Amino acid sequence: MADKLALIIKKYRKKLGWSQQRLAEEAKLSYGIIQSLEIGRIKNPEKTTLIKLADTFNITLDELVDRKPSKQKNKSS
Repeated sequence: MADKLALIIKKYRKKLGWSQQRLAEEAKLSYGIIQSLEIGRIKNPEKTTLIKLADTFNITLDELVDRKPSKQKNKSS
């Protein structure tokens, strides 16, 4: 997850034209966390960190972690 998340964070940050420092400020995270996420050093980020990033980018958590919704199985009663 870390490598893919790193690419996604960098993609959205660059799309906004922001530096890592600006993203850290906007997301209310430390610069070190942003830097570590973008190089894949943080393997399992905290839920609150992911939420802050998704909110800052105005995307869903699923989009941030590149999760494809699974099709729900039909349940018979």
